[in-house]
Amino acid sequence: MDNTFTQDLIIQYIYNELSDTQRIEVEQLLDNSFEAQEMHDSFLKSVKGLPLVTFSPPQQSIDRILNYSATTQLETH
Repeated sequence: MDNTFTQDLIIQYIYNELSDTQRIEVEQLLDNSFEAQEMHDSFLKSVKGLPLVTFSPPQQSIDRILNYSATTQLETH
C-alpha cells in the first residue's frame, strides 16, 4: 500500500472530497485493513481537534471583486 497515496485518500474521505467510486474503494480499504482504519481514526481525531475558523473578508475587498467582475463580464447576445 502506497502510504502517501493512502493518506491522501483517507484525508479526502474524511472531508468528503471523493467521487462515489473512490469513496466506496476507501470504505472497502477501511473494512479490510487494520492499518488504514488506524490511520483514519488518527486523522479523524486530529481533524476534530482543529479549531473551527471562519473568515470574513473586508467589504472593500468584496466590492473590488464585484466591480472587477462587472467590468470584465462577457457580453451575451
